[in-house]
Order: sequence, then C-alpha cells, then structure tokens
Amino acid sequence: MLTMSLLDEAIEKMLIVLFSYSLAKRRGSSRSFRIHRVVHQWARNRLPPVEHRRKAEDALIVVGAACVYGAIRTTETWSFERRTMAHIDACVSNNLNQTTEDVHSISFTVAMGRVGKIYQWHNRYSDAGTLYERALMGYEKVLGANHTDTLSAVNNLATLYCNQNRYLEAEILFERALEGRERMLGSDHTDTLITVSNLAVLYRHQNRYPDAERLSERALAGYEKALGPDHADTLSAVHNIAYLYRHQNRYQEAERFYEKALAGCERALGPDHTDTLIVVNNLAYLYNNQNRYPEAERLFERALVGREMVLGPGHTDTLTTVNDLAILYRNQNRYPEAERLFQRALAGYEKALGPDHTDTLAAVNNLATLYYDQNRFPEAEKLLERALAGREKVLGPDHTATLTTVNNLAKLYRHQSRYPEAERAYQRTLAGLEKVFALSHPYIQGAANNLMRLYQSQNRQQDADILRERYQINT
Repeated sequence: MLTMSLLDEAIEKMLIVLFSYSLAKRRGSSRSFRIHRVVHQWARNRLPPVEHRRKAEDALIVVGAACVYGAIRTTETWSFERRTMAHIDACVSNNLNQTTEDVHSISFTVAMGRVGKIYQWHNRYSDAGTLYERALMGYEKVLGANHTDTLSAVNNLATLYCNQNRYLEAEILFERALEGRERMLGSDHTDTLITVSNLAVLYRHQNRYPDAERLSERALAGYEKALGPDHADTLSAVHNIAYLYRHQNRYQEAERFYEKALAGCERALGPDHTDTLIVVNNLAYLYNNQNRYPEAERLFERALVGREMVLGPGHTDTLTTVNDLAILYRNQNRYPEAERLFQRALAGYEKALGPDHTDTLAAVNNLATLYYDQNRFPEAEKLLERALAGREKVLGPDHTATLTTVNNLAKLYRHQSRYPEAERAYQRTLAGLEKVFALSHPYIQGAANNLMRLYQSQNRQQDADILRERYQINT
C-alpha cells in the first residue's frame, strides 16, 4: 500500500509530464491545478461503461456535499457557484441518462436534490425542476412515498413550482407534504409547520388571504408551543404574519407584528443579526407605504449600515436595502439620490448574481421606472426591453414579474401616444394575469382599468364599456 507521501510523489511525477506538454497548469502558489479538457476526455474514454457511470455518480455526490445548503449565503458563495457552474453542469449532464431503476444510492439521490437547490438559487428553474423530480423519484424508490425525506423532497418541489407561479401544481404537492408530515410526524412537528408556512405563502401569492392567515396563525401557535416565543423560527412566523397584513394594507396590524418580531429578534439575536435586519428593512418598507418617509429612511439607513457591516457592501441582502432606499427617494422625487442607489443596486446584482437573475432584472425594471418618472423615455424603453427579454427567458412569458414589465412598457407607449403598441401590451398583460388569478383579483382589476382608460383616451367608449361590464370595474 502506498503511503500518502509516496502517493503525493507519484501524483507529482504524473503532473510533471502533463506540465511539460502544457496539459496542466498550477493555480498560483496553491496546490490546486487545472487539467486540460483533452486529458479529462481521454480518462473518460478509457473507463468501462459501468465504471464511468459510477465515477459520474461519485462526482455528483461530491458536488452535492460541497453545496452551501443553510440559510446564510455569502457573496463568496454566489461567486464560487457561478465560477464552477460549468463543472456542475458537466456533472449533471453525465448523470441525466440515469433512470429510477438505476438509483440505488441514497447519497446520489440527496446530491440530486442539493444540486437542484443550486439551480433554483440561480433561477435556473427548469434545470432545478428536472433534478428535484429525479430526486423525488429516487426517494420514493429507495425510501418509500411516506418517508420523511421523501416528504421533504415533495415540499422542495412544491416551493419551486410556487416560484414559477405554477400554483395549482404547488398546492397539490404542498397538501401531499402536509398530509404526510401530519401523519408521520404529528401536526405540531417543526417540519410539519414548515409546510404549513409554505402553503400560507402560496395562498398569499394567490390573494387567498383568509386561508393564508389561518395557516400563518397555526404555524405561529405551533412554533410558540414547540420552540418558545423567542426562537428564530417563531419570530420568523411573527414576521410572516406582519408581511401578510402589509400585503392587505392592514398597516396597523402589520406594524404591531413587525414591532413584536423586531423586539424579539433584538432580544434573542442582537441588533445587528441578519434576521433582525430583515425585520428592520421590512418595517421601513411598511413606513414607506404609509408615506412615513422620515421613519422609513431612518430604518432603511440602519438596515443598510448593519448589512454593510455584517454581510458586506456587495451582498444581495445589502443590495435589497439599497434598492428599497432608492424607491423611498423616488417616492419623494429625490431623483439624483434614487438614480445613484438604483445604479449601485443594479451593478451589485450583476456582479453577484449575473445579468439574468430575477433580482438583477427587478433592478433593471426599477431604474427604468425612475427614468419614466423623469420623462427620460428612450432610456426607460431600453431598460424595459432588457428586463422583458430577461424575464421572458428566465421566468416565462406569463409570470407576474414578466407581465409587470409588459404593463410598464404599455404605460410608456401610452404616454408617447403609441396607442397600438400600448393596446397590445395592455391586452397581453390582462390575458396573462387571467391565466393565474380570478377576475376579481386586484392585479386583473388594475390591468383592465388601464386598458379601459386607454380606450377612453381614444374615444373608444364602446370598447371601454365592454371592459367595465366584463370586469365589473368601479370608476
């Protein structure tokens, strides 16, 4: 048997040969090195098929084990994943010909789910869905349909569907996960409560506020009983209720829950903990919605200073506060300050997440609306077209974020009296929203009202009346 020193010596001798033919190169002063793809291909071709498949599985397991799977993701994490994405893609590609009959290792199944999570974080939803679905089939085959790990995979796939606005499919899976976890773990187990909270978020996205509130309150009561009032998961549930109330414009109730969450986080976690700063930022957003600008600005500045100190100026959470503070400045017509921060947020997202990430595209859209507010129409149109192309590519043509950009373009066209283009864009917005929401949903009511006013501005009263009657628009 070779000792480690003899093994290192043997490897070094092999590398010297590769270095001499420029088939390998050291990375600076570190012990790591790059090997030319020709060598990789040669090594693969020499492996028998069975051995090749086993090595491919091992490679994916290693990649999965290296995933940062916790809640705290640093700028370095994002950067590392983007640099190594080609290698991750290669590992996945080498394993996509696997069928469920080939799956025997639970480690391989776990790796599928973990790498799927990386794809989800980077908004590669289609690729994430492929791996999540493979992972779920693997768990079902190896562990059975009702195993707790299988139910976690069900929950993860449902969360992905929710991100894609595939609400009906998400609801079916969340209900399966919830029923299974209640039966296997009990109604008050923390894993069960995770699915309860996720289903509440789904209902909130659909504006099914009574259902969302009922489940959010159940999750909060369950966490308080299981973990106590000051546990981070309990405080997160308090924060979720505040967020729900804010979405319903129930500002007094939202403020009370935000303040409760903030006091709890400061007491349990400290004033500069990342969870505390999330609540600070969202309470500031509530004040902004109420035009309580001095209070909002003070909290946004606290969140920004804290996040810059704890996470760094280029972290995505820091950039969220930069973006939100820019919105506050825009609301006060402080356009130069708003533009500076919007541009900082956009540059930061492009560096941290890439040009096609949804957060980057949201920043593009926000900067475009600022230019629109200043009648800088050519600049606004250029950015809106970029945001639209990116959102169509990443999220699909009928995602609500995509349709928001379509609606913003329609407003721009209408303001420039480009009525045919505005009409097409408003009609597309309305048709897309009808695929997701009921006719009474505020998004649809707003889109229908926009199109109706466009018709009225062109003296097309009959078309306007048809819309008013169909959507029961109150004017």
